[in-house]
Amino acid sequence: MTTADARPASSWHVGLALTSFAAAAIHFAVTGDHFQEGVAFGLFFAALAWAQLLWALGILLAPSRLLLLAGLAGNLAVVVIWSVSRTVGLPLGPGAGTAEPVGVADIAATILELLIVSGTALLLSRRASVETRRVRLSQAVPVALAVMGLTSWAIFAGADHSHVEDAHEHAAAAPPHDHAADAEHADGGHADSGHQAHGHHIVGGSGEPDPAQIDLIRDAMRGYRSIDAATAAGWQQEHRDWPRIGSHFYRGRDWAGAFPTRPGLDIGDPEFLMYSKHLTGEWQLVAVAYVVDQARYGQPPTDLTGAVYHEHAWNCLMDGEELEAEDWGVVSHKACSALGGRWSPGGIWMTHVWLVDNPNGIFAETNPALTAV
Repeated sequence: MTTADARPASSWHVGLALTSFAAAAIHFAVTGDHFQEGVAFGLFFAALAWAQLLWALGILLAPSRLLLLAGLAGNLAVVVIWSVSRTVGLPLGPGAGTAEPVGVADIAATILELLIVSGTALLLSRRASVETRRVRLSQAVPVALAVMGLTSWAIFAGADHSHVEDAHEHAAAAPPHDHAADAEHADGGHADSGHQAHGHHIVGGSGEPDPAQIDLIRDAMRGYRSIDAATAAGWQQEHRDWPRIGSHFYRGRDWAGAFPTRPGLDIGDPEFLMYSKHLTGEWQLVAVAYVVDQARYGQPPTDLTGAVYHEHAWNCLMDGEELEAEDWGVVSHKACSALGGRWSPGGIWMTHVWLVDNPNGIFAETNPALTAV
């Protein structure tokens, strides 16, 4: 027996439930990544995933007007928070005030949440023709298959995309990605040109810098100690503030697609400025990065004394990072476009010069000191 407020589940309710199940699945899939950003972020996504899962069950088992109102308000709030995080940045957390990049998974989840908001609004307004009879299999199956397909695609693409975003962060989870070469740099060792680390070919010198060159770099970067000065000069943030690597900032004029426009290495004018909040809670210039095109250099240049380079052998780029061959194989132009990436055969040599203390060495790819304060 049902009341006026609690009615049997209709085809609309089933569709809303499936949509909410799908959104919950995406949020469950990315919760682990958000725990790496901070406990508060991880707990928020875990709570959100469970709330969407339980709401879906409630809509199926005991649909009511109050439950519809809760779903509309909750999902609308999530969409608003997502919109703020992708435009002006959230006011809290390690990346406060910085817009986050848009990814496949979060776009899919937001689409699903907007469908829930519009569907619940239609039901609450009574404008929809809501059938209270049992849902026929022929009605439910197409909706279920469509939602399952969207969710599977978003989880797969989002998980792999997260891996690409966190290519540098694997050091936190897997000690071998501390780079044997980086550890050797800290001891004054030499990087073996045959060393392989997660698809990065490490090539270069002794890791021993020329103090005069480092002083020149520090002097050239004095004007960029303030991130406001850097952004005013046209530097743009490429990705979020990663542990162990910070955030790369670039100027559009320095790049033609995936490759640097300048023919050589200019010690006083790097291709990237690297800022991080991990040491002080405020943006700090922690390093610079130099990049040269392998089409011009079969081996890295020797302009920067002792510099050790890592190779980015790109074939498909997503948010400035390559889909590494050891995980993806060789990605064709067509497959790259289908993934939403940018196809760019060839590669670059890249080295960092750390302006803050780095136990791994001044030219190392990562810095273990960059962990959240």
